[in-house]
Amino acid sequence: MMYLSPSLRRDFLDSLLKSSFPVYEKLFSEYKKIVKQRNKALKNINE
Repeated sequence: MMYLSPSLRRDFLDSLLKSSFPVYEKLFSEYKKIVKQRNKALKNINE
C-alpha cells in the first residue's frame, strides 16, 4: 500500500472507513462540500 499514489491511498482508507463506520460517509460528504465552498470563496476573493 505504501507504494501507491497518495490519492489511491486516500481512496482506499476512505472506502475502509465508510464500510467500518457508516457515519463517516455522511461526514466525509459534508467535508467535501465545505472544502468546495471554501475553494470557491477563495477563488472569488482573488478575482
